[in-house]
Amino acid sequence: MGFRKVEFSEKNELLINGMPIKLMGVNRHDHHPVRGKALTREDMVADVKLLKRFNFNSVRTAHYPNDPYFLELCNEYGLYVMDEANIETHHIGSLIPTTPSWTASLMSRVIRMVERDKNQPSIISWSLGNESGTGPAFAAAANWIRYYDPSRFVHYEGAQGDIFDSEYREEPGVGYTSQQWPTMANPDDADYVDVISRMYPNLVQLVNMSENPKIERPIIMCEYLHAMGNSIGGLGDWWDEINARPNLIGGFIWDMIDQGLEQTHEPTGQKYFAYGGDFGDEPNSGNFCLNGVFASRRTPNPHAHECKYVFQPVTFEKGKTSSEIRITNRLNFTNLDQFTLRCELSVDGLIDDTKPPLFEGPVDLGPGESTTISVNAMTPDLKPEKEYYLNLSLHEKSDRPWCKANHQVAHEQLHFSGRWPAPPISNGQLPVRTETGDTFTITGSKFSATINKTTGHLTSYILNGTEQLLTPLQPNLTRPKTDNDARAANSQRVTKATTFWTSQLKNLKTTSATAEAQNNGQVVTIIRETPKVQLTLAYTVHADATIGVAMELVSNEGNPDLIRVGMTTGIPSDYVSTTYYGNGPHENYPDRKRSAILGLYESPTDDLFHNYAFPQENGNRTDTRWLKLTNTENSGLQVTGDPEFGFSIWPYSAENIEQATHPYELEPQGFYTLNLHATQTGLGGTLSNILDKYLLGPGTYSLDFRITPSN
Repeated sequence: MGFRKVEFSEKNELLINGMPIKLMGVNRHDHHPVRGKALTREDMVADVKLLKRFNFNSVRTAHYPNDPYFLELCNEYGLYVMDEANIETHHIGSLIPTTPSWTASLMSRVIRMVERDKNQPSIISWSLGNESGTGPAFAAAANWIRYYDPSRFVHYEGAQGDIFDSEYREEPGVGYTSQQWPTMANPDDADYVDVISRMYPNLVQLVNMSENPKIERPIIMCEYLHAMGNSIGGLGDWWDEINARPNLIGGFIWDMIDQGLEQTHEPTGQKYFAYGGDFGDEPNSGNFCLNGVFASRRTPNPHAHECKYVFQPVTFEKGKTSSEIRITNRLNFTNLDQFTLRCELSVDGLIDDTKPPLFEGPVDLGPGESTTISVNAMTPDLKPEKEYYLNLSLHEKSDRPWCKANHQVAHEQLHFSGRWPAPPISNGQLPVRTETGDTFTITGSKFSATINKTTGHLTSYILNGTEQLLTPLQPNLTRPKTDNDARAANSQRVTKATTFWTSQLKNLKTTSATAEAQNNGQVVTIIRETPKVQLTLAYTVHADATIGVAMELVSNEGNPDLIRVGMTTGIPSDYVSTTYYGNGPHENYPDRKRSAILGLYESPTDDLFHNYAFPQENGNRTDTRWLKLTNTENSGLQVTGDPEFGFSIWPYSAENIEQATHPYELEPQGFYTLNLHATQTGLGGTLSNILDKYLLGPGTYSLDFRITPSN
């Protein structure tokens, strides 16, 4: 038995027992990949444990009251709940709530929800339903709740538009038109709800709403960032704003679990997750319900790790000196002495397990408080050519209902000293260059490299008699579309950009092809142009079989955004092991890499491909210093950045990934596709624009790396 109080402060913060709370939530549907909507109690326990382990603190029961047992679990494990009535009249506007004959039915569903669940303390809000327009029936239901249960706030996203305000606009489709307005409000909401709720605002709209003097209520996103496929880009940027603004009280990501149904592809025996259209159903929404933080079998999608990091209950920042760390406890009711803090020194991506951590133990820090600790990282053998980072992690001291002792609750990586330098190229005898027709060929002891003067591609790289490039090394400016690329706010932009850049690469004309001996290497420079693009490819080949590659792309003003700036090639399929020094261990992208840790990682090459239920761009790693691809005899290729690059490696072609609609349509091509790039556009969310800073507009872009035999 306990007591809890839900209220709003004068600054429109959400207060639970007097403490400001941000709702780091997710929308949840009942789903099982075999039983569909039939869940066991064990399934519900698994859901709650999963949410706790990934630092979510709240659930919206989209779009119906959940099994009472699920609510009891939320009481027990500690999750805030927005309980939602089973009302949805999607895409017929406000017909139902403005039709008197429907009022009793609508109110009955709200009343029965409140009556059944009124004694569940985890519920802090009643939601009147989903996407059903607005009207007097909802106002009546909301006010019935207020008189019956004033202890919880009333939510309903559809209550949009204050008809009594002089700035209110009445026009056909205004509910959808307002979604494109700077503040996504008209200019406020009806007074029968306690919060302003929105679905899928852009971040600029959310910030503008928080600053809108017409809005004097807390603001919440009942749905945002739509986790469809390779998604949830920019989550950290959204929460930078939410944490900085008291009246932004959080939101619920759409949604928790991919709603795929496990099937077997009979010709191959391969299991896959079926979706709309796979059952002979017409019409259908395709894979639109594969939009979870977690996959259909509740395994974490890569973006689940970003959620866990952004929602973690503690922050770590640099202090006044490199060995000082400022820690802030973001928990509202718990001292950090309930956890173990660990700090270790990473040197060029490695942690010396033979040495004790720089710090290990509890930190006495109350809810909402900050402190500074010092760690002794100034060791005598600190070297300027090494790269040092402090790796911090917070762990559970003992078993909890949702995890075992030592479960990692939070982590951070702070730069301590030095930057990794690309090692120097060994001097040696100048390799031999020959020119025949359309090619330059450079040869040395046990290697040769061939560059096509017409295309600028590196068409051959032979080591010890074995060809390393099974397709030419060539510019790569696009990617297999993500769900976010192909749908909603981003689709027209990406389609236009893909068409433009594919055409530009096809229409490039070589305006210069030169070769000269320079600095112990043979340098071949190819310049190719269209009226809108200038591309320079320079290859420097050394006697030790090192090939330096420098790509510079100039995109003129007025051109569409780039999708990717890089190069791609095919490499032998016997390079079954990959080691890299960069961000990992899970895939990461420019707008979704806060959770990644710079380190040294080793993996089977096939495991670097993330097999989304609907195939798409995947497996990227950012800020990579070097990459080794080796066979079972530990020989192969190494790619070294100057200073850094991103990469992905797939057993399939980009065209195959682009065209496939199920994993069983992916066909191994007999070699790996290796993508190396300076950068690529962000991911964003399916129904939210990619933030401007993660778009690749007109300008100059450079990629520099070298290829060598692995050693």
